[in-house]
Amino acid sequence: MRKQVTSANLIIAALLLSAFMLVLLLPHAIGDTGNHRHGNLHSKAAPRAGSYGNIKIHGKTWGVFPPLVTSGGPLQLNHVPQNQVKTGGPEQPQHRGSQVASASHALITEANSKRPQGQNPFLGPDILIEKSASGLVSSDPLTNETRTQQELESDPGFWSFGGDAGAENASYAFWRDSMGLHIGIQPHGGDNNPIYAGFYAETQQANATLFHVAITAPARYLADGSAYYQANMIIAPTLQSSQNYISCFSDTGISGTVWAVALAGKGLKILWADDGQQQPLTQDCTLVTNGRNYLAVFLGGTEVYENRELALNMSAPFNVYLESESSYRGQMMNATFADYYSTSNDTVTIEGRAANATYATISTGSDGNISRSPFLSGEAVLNVGGSRYPLNGTITVYGAGNETLSSSRQEIFGGDAYRLFALPGAPQNLTLDSVNSSSATISWDPPLSNGGSPITGYEIERSGSESLQKASRNSTGPAYFSFGNGTTFDDISLDGGSTYIYIVFAKNLAGLGPPSYAINVTTPADLQSPSHLAANSTSPTEVSLSWQAPPEDDLRIQGYEIERSSDGAATWSTIVYDTRSNLTTFQDTGLEPQASYAYTVAAITPLGLSPKSNIAYATTQQSTVGSPTAVAGIVVPLYCAPYGRDSSSCPVNSTSTDCSKYPDDFCWQPIVDAHLSHPRVPLFVIINPDNGPCLSADNPCDYSQDYGNGIGNLTKNGITVLGYVRTRYADPASTPTCCPYREVQENLTQWSTLYGQKGVSGINLDEMSTRLGPNHTTLSYYENLTRYARNNLGFQNVFANPGIPTIPAYLNGHAADTINIYEGAGAPSLSMISSGTLADTSPVFGRTNFSLVAFCQPELPNSTVVGNYSNYVGYLYFTDVGSYCTAYDANPWDRISSYLSELAGELDKPASTLTINTVDQSGRPISGYYVGVTQSGHIIPSGYSPLPYLATAGVAYTFTPVGYAACSFDHWNDNLSGVASRTVRATAYNQQFTAVFSGPGCP
Repeated sequence: MRKQVTSANLIIAALLLSAFMLVLLLPHAIGDTGNHRHGNLHSKAAPRAGSYGNIKIHGKTWGVFPPLVTSGGPLQLNHVPQNQVKTGGPEQPQHRGSQVASASHALITEANSKRPQGQNPFLGPDILIEKSASGLVSSDPLTNETRTQQELESDPGFWSFGGDAGAENASYAFWRDSMGLHIGIQPHGGDNNPIYAGFYAETQQANATLFHVAITAPARYLADGSAYYQANMIIAPTLQSSQNYISCFSDTGISGTVWAVALAGKGLKILWADDGQQQPLTQDCTLVTNGRNYLAVFLGGTEVYENRELALNMSAPFNVYLESESSYRGQMMNATFADYYSTSNDTVTIEGRAANATYATISTGSDGNISRSPFLSGEAVLNVGGSRYPLNGTITVYGAGNETLSSSRQEIFGGDAYRLFALPGAPQNLTLDSVNSSSATISWDPPLSNGGSPITGYEIERSGSESLQKASRNSTGPAYFSFGNGTTFDDISLDGGSTYIYIVFAKNLAGLGPPSYAINVTTPADLQSPSHLAANSTSPTEVSLSWQAPPEDDLRIQGYEIERSSDGAATWSTIVYDTRSNLTTFQDTGLEPQASYAYTVAAITPLGLSPKSNIAYATTQQSTVGSPTAVAGIVVPLYCAPYGRDSSSCPVNSTSTDCSKYPDDFCWQPIVDAHLSHPRVPLFVIINPDNGPCLSADNPCDYSQDYGNGIGNLTKNGITVLGYVRTRYADPASTPTCCPYREVQENLTQWSTLYGQKGVSGINLDEMSTRLGPNHTTLSYYENLTRYARNNLGFQNVFANPGIPTIPAYLNGHAADTINIYEGAGAPSLSMISSGTLADTSPVFGRTNFSLVAFCQPELPNSTVVGNYSNYVGYLYFTDVGSYCTAYDANPWDRISSYLSELAGELDKPASTLTINTVDQSGRPISGYYVGVTQSGHIIPSGYSPLPYLATAGVAYTFTPVGYAACSFDHWNDNLSGVASRTVRATAYNQQFTAVFSGPGCP
C-alpha cells in the first residue's frame, strides 16, 4: 500500500535534498584527468532547508533548487491516489520499446493424432503460444562475479564509474562479489562545513521504460545528527538544463532510514516517502516511465506511486546511476546494489490469431493470476510491472466458454510479445499426376490458411481400405509419410492391381491441420517379365543372349534393358539401357577370357520397366595363349591441329611449330609411330579442336577437312579416337534445371554427324562433377549423357574426366566406361591411386574403369612405377610438356610427349589371365567368394570368384580367397596347402588355380 508523508516526516524529508540534485559538478576519473562523461550525481553544497543554491554542470548554471520546507507548511506531494488516477487525460505510457530480442520456439513436428474432416482446428493444444520478441533491454545480476576495484577500473564492462569524491577529498571504494556491487563513500571536512560527496556506477544508455535494482542501505541509523547517507537508483536522460531526473533511494540519518521517490531538475518534488519505524534496509525498487507524463513506482513488488499527468520533460534514451552519497565522516558507508535490469515496457502483449480466443492470464503457482486481459482488436495486454523478472509464470489463453485454448510456461520479462498460432487449413486440390504398377505421384496446393505461421511440411496418409478414421500408427493401420514443404509426393512402394486412398495434412508451428479430401488411386496389374533367358559363350570374349518376350497385354514392347554381373550376381551394372528394338537376342562382346558372367533382362513398355527375367550364367571360353593386348593402354589428350599449316599444331615436345619432318606436315604422326611400334597396346586419343567439335564458337559448326583427314589417319592405323566435350562440372548456373544438357547433347551429335564416318567412336566428357546432387540429379545428368551417346549415337566408348577420384555411383559404366581420376603435374603417389580406384572396397571395380594423365614429368617413370600404376588403371599417359615451364603456364596437351613410344614399350609386355576358382569339398563349383589381390605388398583391385585377373608376365601376385558364413578356406586343390594366401608369378600363358572351401552347411 502507499503511505502519505506526515508532519513527522518533514525533517527527514528536508534532509533528502542532496539525493535529487543530479549534478555533475566536476569530472572525476578513477586515476585519470577527467575523461568520464559525467561527474558528481549528488548536490555538492546545497543546504538541507531554508536557502537556495546554484548548480553548475559542465560549466553551465542550472537554476536554483527550492527549500524542502516552506513558511506555509509541509511540502505537498504531487501524488494521485490510485482511485483518482485519470484514464482519459494526457498521453498514456508507451508500452513497447525499440530494443527487443528475438525468440524462437521448437517446431512441433506432428500432432498427437490424425483428425477426421470437419474437426474444429481451433481446439485445445492446437493453438501454440510462441514468444515473438523479448522485452529485456539490459541486465546485470551484479552477483555473478568477484572483481576488485582495480579490475573494475581496468575493465568496467557495462558500467562506467565516476563522481565528485576525488574533487571533494573524499574516500571512495567499489567492488563486486556474490552480494552485489558495493559502492562506499567517506567525506572529509570541517565540523562547521559538512561536505557531501558521492560516487556512482553508470549504465550505458538504453531505450527502456522499466528499470529495477535491489538496494541495500549500510545502516539503519547514523550517530552524527548533522550527517546523512543516501543509496540511490537514478533515472536520467542525456543531461540538459530543461530535463528532470527520477530517483528511488534510501536516506539514513540519526532518526532512522526513509525510503522515498523524488523528481528533481529545476526544482525538487518528493513524490512518495515512507518514514515508518524499522524500515527494511533492502528494497526492490522498480521505476516505470515513458519520460513524458507517466511514472509508476514499485517497492518490494507493491505499487507505491502512479501518475499519468506529470510533466517529466525527460527524453530517452536513459542512463541509470547507482550512487552512494554521504556527508557522514565517521566511517566508510557502503551501499550494495543487485539484480539490475531494464525492459522495454511493464506489459506483456499477446497477439491473438485464434478466432475464439477471448482473454488471457499470467499466473504463478504461488500467487495465482497476477494479470488478466481481454483480447481487444486482436491483442491482449497484461500488466506485470510489479513482478520481479524474470517472472516464471504460465500464460493461459481462454475461449468464450472459459475453456483453455492453450497454456504455456514461460520465462517472462516486461515488454515481451507473444503470438498465438493456430493449425493450418486443409491442403487443396489433391490430384493424381501419374501411376504405374508399382508407384504413383500425387500433388496438391497449399492450404488457404497457414494458421499464422509458415507451413513446415506435410504428412501423407495412405490407406488400403475405405476407413480414414484410423489415427494411430500401428501394424494394421494406414501408412504415413512425413514430407518436406514441397507439394508433390512420389510413392514407390505400391502393388500392382491394388486400390489406395490418399489424404494429406499440412503442418505448421502449432501442429498438424485437418486433412484434405481423399482420392482413390488404382494401380494397373503388374507387368510380366521376360522369360527363359539363356546365356551361351561363343568365344573367349563374347556371350550370346536369348529370351522370350513377356505377354504384351495390349502393351507394345519398346525395347529391353540388359544388366550384367561379373561377381556372381552380387552387384549389377546396366550394359544396355534400351535396345530400342523388340528383338529377343543380344551379343555381349569385349569380355575377359574364361570369366563368369550373370545376366538379366527387363522389358521397356509405355507403363514403365517390367520385372527382371530369370538370371542366366555363362563362362567365356578359355584362351590358351596370352592376351593379344598389353596389360594397360594409353590415353592421349590431343588439343592441337593435325597439320603444320595451322599455327596451333603440336609436334613432339618442342617450342617449334614446324611439322615438315613428318609426311604431309602431319603433326599427329608421332602417335601413329608409337602405335605401329607397339600395336598390342590399346591407344586412345582425345581430339579437341576448341573445347568441342567446332573450330570456334561461331555457328554453324562446320566440318573441317584437316580434322577429318587427321582422324582418318589415326583410325586406319588402329587408334581409337574420342571426341572432346565440356560438361562444366554440371553447373546448375548454366541452365535453370541442372546442367548444360542441351549444349553437351548438341556437341555429342556434332561429333557423330561431322566425324563419325571418319572413325570417332567414343566420347570424352571433360569437367565432370563428382557430386550426386539433390535427388541424384547430377549423377542422372551424366547417366543420361552416356545413355544418349551409346544408344542414340552408337558411340562405343565413353571416357569422363573429373581429374580427381570419384564416388562409386559414377562407376560400373552407368556414368562412363572409364573415369580419369588424376590430372596433375608429376606422377601421383601410389597410395593416392590405390584410394582413388577403391582397390580395397566393395563392390570391386575393374582397372578399365580408371585412367590417369600426368604432365610436367621430365622423364618417363621407371618400369616398376609404370607397372605399379598398370595394376590399378587401364589407361595412363605421361608427358614432359611443361618440364621447362612452371606448372600451368602452358597447356600440357598442346604438344605430344617426347617419350610416348617409350611408354608404349613399357606397357607392351606379355599378359595372361590368372583365374582363381572356388569349389566345395565335393568339387562342385561355388562362386561369389571374395579374393584379395596384392602385388609388392600393395592392395590392388580384387574381385569375387571365379576371378580372372589380367596379369603382366614375370610379375608376382598374391591371391587370398576369403570365406563367408559357414564356408571357409580349406586348401588349394593342386598342392593341398592350407594357407589361403598364394603367390603366383605370371607367365605368358593363362593359368587356373582352385581353392577348396569347407564347413558345416557349406554349399
